[in-house]
Amino acid sequence: MKKNITIAVIIASVFMISVFALLRSASSLVANLGVEHRTIMVGDDIFSVDVSDSEEERQRGLSGRGRLEEGSGMLFVYDSPRIPVFWMKDMDFPIDIIWISGGRVIGAELNIPVERGVPEAEMRRYSPPDFVDMALEVASGTVSRLMVTVGEPVSIEKDN
Repeated sequence: MKKNITIAVIIASVFMISVFALLRSASSLVANLGVEHRTIMVGDDIFSVDVSDSEEERQRGLSGRGRLEEGSGMLFVYDSPRIPVFWMKDMDFPIDIIWISGGRVIGAELNIPVERGVPEAEMRRYSPPDFVDMALEVASGTVSRLMVTVGEPVSIEKDN
């Protein structure tokens, strides 16, 4: 009898974990519907990015996603130059942020850690050194690995 209960508990646990993983994947897919995808070049390096150009998309950012593939990212585009504030609310993986102004890299935040369990009021905020018209979030370690430097040109592939 105890053996049957143990097996039932194990099966139920595996089922619940599978359902949770499926729901998380589905919510990430739904969150990305309607998001514009573009190719951006930073120096000689190419990234496939989701473009975040509305206030709602910028607030959601990469939160709720399980990871960020190498060579991909999220590009935040602003109508006018500003000094945006980023934080790691609801993020599940660390990132780098590349600050862009006038088609050039003006700075970067490296290896920004996840802040699970930290109250919102105590979460660290990240801002560029000057006004930007774009910010690019990429996988943590990308800026160092690709040796992205201040002054590098940035271009976005035009629609065909």
